[in-house]
Amino acid sequence: MDKLKNNHMTSKKGFKTGNFIKKIAKVNGAIAIAFFALVLSGCEGSETIGTVESTEQASQATNTGDTDTTVTGNTGAAKPSVPGAKDGTDASTEFPNSELVGKTVTVSTKVKQILGPKAFVVYDIESLRGQEVLVVSNQDAPAVGTNIELTGVMNTFDAASIKKDYGFDLAPEVVKAYTNRPYLAAKAMEKVD
Repeated sequence: MDKLKNNHMTSKKGFKTGNFIKKIAKVNGAIAIAFFALVLSGCEGSETIGTVESTEQASQATNTGDTDTTVTGNTGAAKPSVPGAKDGTDASTEFPNSELVGKTVTVSTKVKQILGPKAFVVYDIESLRGQEVLVVSNQDAPAVGTNIELTGVMNTFDAASIKKDYGFDLAPEVVKAYTNRPYLAAKAMEKVD
């Protein structure tokens, strides 16, 4: 009888311990799965560097038409200043915004220079990492000093593509300064305070 009693107790005790371990394993597994799902979903969402956002929703932004833009004529053969630019070097190794090429971004910035009726340079320490960026748009360029929010796709500058997509040429100095460098093809532009 003692033998049966001891076996019963052992198996009952072992059974309880086994269930407890199985339950802990299930809970830990569920926590691990939830944690990895959270981490991986963070990789899918928006990529934020400074105040530049790369999002899927930003690509759906449209111009509402309530922007206040001022048309300023071409300032002549304005020679754009490109901080850190070295002749004959590739932008992808030189400019931090190169990593955004091909992505839709939304940027709050200020117009620094007008290069043409629909081409201008913007600059902001935070949102553009202190780098001047050429912006090309189907909309007229806002006045110098205007604070704007832009949504568009970062591309690598190619004068032939600009001519084809926007129907205008840029001055040779601009082409030389920005060839193979990142530029923003603005799809939406809004004046902000």
